[in-house]
Amino acid sequence: MTETGDPHGFGIGLGNVRDRLKARFGDAARLEFGPRERGGFETVLTMPLQRSRV
Repeated sequence: MTETGDPHGFGIGLGNVRDRLKARFGDAARLEFGPRERGGFETVLTMPLQRSRV
């Protein structure tokens, strides 16, 4: 079973996303995922807004 609770997957994709967010934004970014109470699956991605100066 994977970290997502899905016995059919390997959990690699969301783990890679979490690692990349950590490398880029440190503790300012967050990835939350898991089964929803009423069925289905939910993923919430939180990142800081960064504006470039032109």
